[in-house]
Amino acid sequence: MVCAHVFAETGFVYRLMSVLDRNRVRFARTRRDYGVGLMREGGVQGTSATLTVIAGALADLAIGIAIAYRPTSRYGLYAAIAISFTYAIIGTILVPRLWADPLGPMLKIWPIIVAHLVGLAILEDR
Repeated sequence: MVCAHVFAETGFVYRLMSVLDRNRVRFARTRRDYGVGLMREGGVQGTSATLTVIAGALADLAIGIAIAYRPTSRYGLYAAIAISFTYAIIGTILVPRLWADPLGPMLKIWPIIVAHLVGLAILEDR
C-alpha cells in the first residue's frame, strides 16, 4: 500500500507511461520512414509510397488478427503466405539489393513462410 502511494505521489507511473508512449511512436515513425525510403529507392514517390507502406502494415495487422482468431486461422495463414510471396516479388523488382544483406528483409521471408506452412499443417491439432 505504501509503495502504491509513493508511485502515485511521485508520478512514476505517469512518467513511465509517457516515456514508453513516446518511444512507441518514435519506433513506429522510424519503421514507416524506413519503408517509405525503400519505396522511394525503388521509384515509388510521394504519397503513393506512404500509402503503400501504411496499407502493408494494416494488411499485416489484419492477417495477424485473422490468424489469432480460431475460425479464420486457415484463411489468415493462406493470406500470410500470399502476402509474403507478394512482398518478395515486389521487393525484388523495386530494391533487389535487399537480397545481398544477410540479415535483410528478403531473407527473413522464407523462414516465415515455412512457419506459416507448419501452422497450416498443425492447425487441426491446436
